Amino acid sequence: MVDFLSANPLRNGNEWLAKLMREPDNDLRITAMRIIETRRVFAESEFNWDVMNRVAKEEIDDDTLEMNKQMLMRSLGVSAEGSPSEMSGSAERRQSEANSSW
Repeated sequence: MVDFLSANPLRNGNEWLAKLMREPDNDLRITAMRIIETRRVFAESEFNWDVMNRVAKEEIDDDTLEMNKQMLMRSLGVSAEGSPSEMSGSAERRQSEANSSW
């Protein structure tokens, strides 16, 4: 199994299992069948779809916040460290207003 996995890195689970099922070694084909059955049972009984949904939404919200923050910093002329980079007077005023609202 280790040799198969190193020769066939797992990228797409279905394609990887299909390759494993076509292996001449009977033990590898049996392993593929056990993986297929285990993931089916796991999805039906153990996998918590509500938690997955909540975590995905939280990660999207966090990523969106970070991207908006970076865009705002770039538009205000603030470097990644938070120091102004040769801003005009109006840019400094916008940054000051933005900082006071955080």
